[in-house]
Amino acid sequence: MKPRIAAITGKLEDTVISMTDGPVLIGRQAGATLKIGNASVSRRHAVIEKEGDRFVIADLGSRNGTFVNDVPVRRRELHHGDRVRIGESQFFFLFEDTEEPARTSEIRFDDSDVVSSSTVRMTYADVLGLMARDLSTLMKVSTTINAIRGVEELEERLLELIFEVVPANHGAILLSNDQGDPTRDFTSIFGLDRLHGPNQKITVSSTVVRRVLKDNAALLISDPEDNEALNTDSLIAAHSRSLLCVPLIVHGRSLGVIYLDTDVPDVHFDQDHLQLITAVAANAAVAIQNARHIERLENENRRLMADASLEHNMVGESAAMQHVYQLIGRVAATESTVLISGESGTGKELAARAIHNNSKRAAKAFVAVNCAALAESLLESELFGHEKGAFTGALNQRKGRMEVADGGTIFLDEIAELSPALQTKL
Repeated sequence: MKPRIAAITGKLEDTVISMTDGPVLIGRQAGATLKIGNASVSRRHAVIEKEGDRFVIADLGSRNGTFVNDVPVRRRELHHGDRVRIGESQFFFLFEDTEEPARTSEIRFDDSDVVSSSTVRMTYADVLGLMARDLSTLMKVSTTINAIRGVEELEERLLELIFEVVPANHGAILLSNDQGDPTRDFTSIFGLDRLHGPNQKITVSSTVVRRVLKDNAALLISDPEDNEALNTDSLIAAHSRSLLCVPLIVHGRSLGVIYLDTDVPDVHFDQDHLQLITAVAANAAVAIQNARHIERLENENRRLMADASLEHNMVGESAAMQHVYQLIGRVAATESTVLISGESGTGKELAARAIHNNSKRAAKAFVAVNCAALAESLLESELFGHEKGAFTGALNQRKGRMEVADGGTIFLDEIAELSPALQTKL
């Protein structure tokens, strides 16, 4: 096994360093195994060393960071073909599993055509093109979503940007409750269909989502129909051919996931898609958290403004009274009948007056009736009034409290004291 580091860009282009001689120190200092004379590279920038049967790259606290496949890393295992970027220089980590063949001077040329469908042709320009595409995508995503303040608008635009670089047919962003179990409580679920847009049914594997949230690690699954754990009726009906689920992590805590899938038979997500969306999710998580904070602050500001403009004669600043003020502000704007309950002396009439004064009926009369203080024989006349001569002693026409309060508010205190018959008439 002969691992090598091969430079593809920068001043050390075409440089090849074997890993068989021990750890490779990368930096500006004179004793570095791979010396890079560039101001963007720290003196001791990073080191690649063998741990058992694997090779690991570790950043040594550099100023400008160490990147593997354009993702910033502190410590990561290297695999064959991984691209390492340090400063302006980039390298491929090449890991050969076979011994170097014996030298021979005999060469035989075969003139047959290359017709295999599995053949992949990639030039140096192609490699640089992919690198530029990924960086361009990350810049576009970052600048676009960080300018959006609303969570739902941000989610829709983010999925649209992802669809530009990943062949997904469906996408979903699931955001969990700040205090709840992230594997169960979702306060926001937004789905997008590439062809039909939002408001479409998107099938999501709860098994995959729970696994990603539990491990805080992205998951790529090809051919989920062949996976017994994911072979559910819903996924079979959705004909999912490839799944990609990436956590949205901020400060070590998961906000939710980005979930992508495709039902096109000959389209599958690969490791490049996984790495790119993982990097996108890192930027998106911060933007989503900021947007949620802004929405909370705006809602709190509206509540405080409503409380400040609420007209009432009550005294109290406790949490319970603040809750009462919020309820008054909400119901005052409606035309609904309101039931106010509470012990005697707790201020039910004050609450009723506050509802009236902050409603559209404030210009009309507020009429309070103590149902317990009036005799039952007089209560009907008090509420509904009477015509002259309707009964003995009815010398004049009299308007009832209900008629006086027309267009305004009537407050029936101790309404439970009314007889069932009068409650029916009321």
